[in-house]
This record gives sequence, C-alpha cells and structure tokens, in this order.
Amino acid sequence: MLDVAIIGGGLSGLSLAARLREAGTHSVGVFEARSRLGGRILSTPTAESDPDTRFDLGPTWVWPGDQPLLREFIRRYDLQLFPQFQYGRALFQSAVGQVPLRIPDPQAYSGAYRIRGGAQRLIDVLAEQLSPEQVYLEHRLLQVRQQGEGVALSFEAPGNNVVQQARRVVLCLPPRLLQQQVAFEPALDERLQQMFAATPTWMAGHAKVIVEYERPFWREQGLSGNGYGQYPGAVLGEIFDACGVGNGTEPGRAALGGFFALPAGVRAQHRARLEEAVISQLQELYGPAAAEPVAIHVMDWFQEPATAVAADADVPSEHPSYGHPWLRLDHWNETLWFGASETDHRFGGYLEGALQAAARVAADLTAS
Repeated sequence: MLDVAIIGGGLSGLSLAARLREAGTHSVGVFEARSRLGGRILSTPTAESDPDTRFDLGPTWVWPGDQPLLREFIRRYDLQLFPQFQYGRALFQSAVGQVPLRIPDPQAYSGAYRIRGGAQRLIDVLAEQLSPEQVYLEHRLLQVRQQGEGVALSFEAPGNNVVQQARRVVLCLPPRLLQQQVAFEPALDERLQQMFAATPTWMAGHAKVIVEYERPFWREQGLSGNGYGQYPGAVLGEIFDACGVGNGTEPGRAALGGFFALPAGVRAQHRARLEEAVISQLQELYGPAAAEPVAIHVMDWFQEPATAVAADADVPSEHPSYGHPWLRLDHWNETLWFGASETDHRFGGYLEGALQAAARVAADLTAS
C-alpha cells in the first residue's frame, strides 16, 4: 500500500512528490494517463535537435517578478531564463487581404521570460528525483473508492486494469476532467460535482503552433514578431517571436509561435490543411520569406483526452476565477485532496498555480 498516490504527472503532481520526499514521505507513487510526464507542459525539439532550444507547445512564459514559487524554483535548480523578445514594431490586420498595419508594439509580454531548454526543464529536474518504480505512465484513473482508512484506485493500464491501494490520494487533475472521467464511491456531493463541471480547464480549448525558419527575417525588417489577426476567419489570433536564446546578440533557432483563433470544431474539420492556412496568414503578415518554413509543430490541446472534455470547446473570454474553497479542503476524513493548478485562488491555471497547489497540499499532508 502506498502512503500517498498522486494522480497526474504534471508540474503540480511532480512538485508535490518532491516536497513529500523532502519531508520524509518515500512511499509515493505518481500515476499519469499519458505516455510522458509533464501534463500540459510540452516542449518539442527543434528540427535540428538543438539541445538548448525546445519549443513550448504548452505554457511558455514565466513572470519571476510576480511568481514567488517559480522564482525560487528557478534559483534552486539553476535554470536559465531569457526575456521574451518584443523589440520593434508589431503587425495588426483587421481584414483578410488587408495590408498589415505596423503599430507600436503593445508590449503584451512585459516582464515575461522563457526558460532555456523550454518549460519542460521544470519537469526534467523534478522527474530526476523520482525512481522508475515511483512513476506509472499510461495509467488512466477510472475510479476512486473509499476503503477502510484509505482508498482503492482503479486504473486503465496497458494490458489490463489494475487496482492500487493507498492511505491518501491527491488528484492533480483539472476538476472538469474529474467530473467527466472519474467515478467516486461513495459519490461526491452533487454541489461539488457541479462546481467541477463549471470550472474550465485552463487552455484546454486552445491550439498552438510553432513555425521554424532558417533566420528571423522579421527582426531584420524591424519587427518584434508580435502580430494580431483580428478578423472573422483568422487562423491565428496572436503571433509572437519564438526564437531560441542563442549566444550573445544572435538568436538561436528562428521561429514564430501563434495561438489559433479558429474554434476547436473548425480546427478538427480542417486539420489536414491547418499548416497550409498558417503559412498563408504568415505570408500575408510577414511577406514571402514566411513561405519557406523549416518545420511546423502543431498542438491542439482540445484533441487530447487527458486534457479536455467537450465543454472546453467553449473557450472563456477572460481568465476564469479559480481556487474554489471546496477544492482546497481535504475530503473523506483526510484521505482525499485536490491539487491541480485550478485549485489555487491567486494563480489558478498558471505554472505558479501548480506550484502553489503542490505546496498547499504538501503542508496539509505532512501536518496530518
């Protein structure tokens, strides 16, 4: 029997495992539905596999000035940061075929930094602290059943379903996923389940693209890389410079990143032509040089069952209010906790929220 079972191998789950290890709790298992660790953090190698550059298809930026636990994490593990590039003019297009307007860059990423090697570095340094016996990949949680003074956890796993006993369990999964995909015995309070369903999973309805180029031609044109397609039918609504850090004054691998403006259903319907549509829009904005990418990386988070449910197609128009008080309590007489980023009331949905949630639950577990 495990002392603590952690469901979810993203930043919150792995950070919680590290905190429990430091507190002397070694009988810990981390269960992840995907075939990889990281959750919504996903950094993909460049076309040339540059070891210092990985492109972030999930969370990209940190704000160390405003995010205390991330700032301490970066200091402790000696991670290297570099500021988000946004020097020069931005481009704005309000109609398809319109000549883009060069506007003063709005500095939308003021105070934002990126992590050398990608946000995956956060996962890498935490995963190194776990033994292989503590990590269970491709284990999708089906049921949590209260049993005696602990819980029985039923998983869909490669080959067959398995049951794991634990004294305590921490569910580091978004509340909406829990409501849709996990059965509880006894059933959770109906009001709690309704709150789960009403809590959007941050970025679950979104898709992101990174387009690699041989050189950062937009910088040569005096552009920041920031671009905005604000018209019906725009493929990308927001574009940014995604170049690697490089050395000295020279950038690393050249790239533009962007967030899709197309709804999830439209993206799915036209998946085979998305890359073509992306390049067409980039050509309109940045000129002929944008027509020759080295590689294109697309991640549609809505298509990942371990991230999104049908309700996430309705993307919030502003950052949701997260951290409902019920999510920050223990349940079932100190055997069940919730620890996803969405449980944090200040930084819910963000990387900092994941670290804050892990710190809160770790304090509860060690105190109990």
